[in-house]
Amino acid sequence: MLLARSSGYPCRLTNQYQASGMIPMLKHYLKEIADQEFTERNREIPKMTTQVLQEMNSRGITYSTMTLEAIANFLLDEFLARCDFLKDFVVAHPSLLLSENKKDPITFAKTAYQERSFQERDKVSSLYGSSITRIAQSLYNEDMKKQIKERLDQGMEDRIRKNNLYVEVTYREIATAKEVQSNVLLLQPNIAGFGIDLVQLYRQHLEPLLRRG
Repeated sequence: MLLARSSGYPCRLTNQYQASGMIPMLKHYLKEIADQEFTERNREIPKMTTQVLQEMNSRGITYSTMTLEAIANFLLDEFLARCDFLKDFVVAHPSLLLSENKKDPITFAKTAYQERSFQERDKVSSLYGSSITRIAQSLYNEDMKKQIKERLDQGMEDRIRKNNLYVEVTYREIATAKEVQSNVLLLQPNIAGFGIDLVQLYRQHLEPLLRRG
């Protein structure tokens, strides 16, 4: 389940951290790295949309729904790349969050991923609108224009949901592994600062003595 529908509506956990002035390390580094990565990509987008328009113009179909579809497809691919970048970062760096001993690391990880994904979704949606304004105004097929925009929006939402599941599964597996490890450690009393497995202790010391007897 998605935790928030828009970057304009931060979740309760985000509000708590903003109020306290504390930002989780995972969210901090995700923002820093994503800002650098996406700033570079943002500079290239106008060039790429211009190339799309030039390609369509060379085919004599600039003012057509095919141009709208070409720009929508290009921007959808751009969003998918960004969304996957965010997911890969969150999945690859769980220690940034787990080291802070959060009570609910799964929710925190999903929140960090989702909030930035929603920001990029809104940004791409805005870029689409500004890129096709003049062309869209010249077209009268409102249904087709609406369908193209809806496919773009749906494609972005689908990838956010899919990657959200990857993030949840990754952190749930980590949480489960930690729980199992904790249960095992309960059977390993600490002697002189070293964890000793009871079975290993029996096999090394007591079992040989019993055999002699």
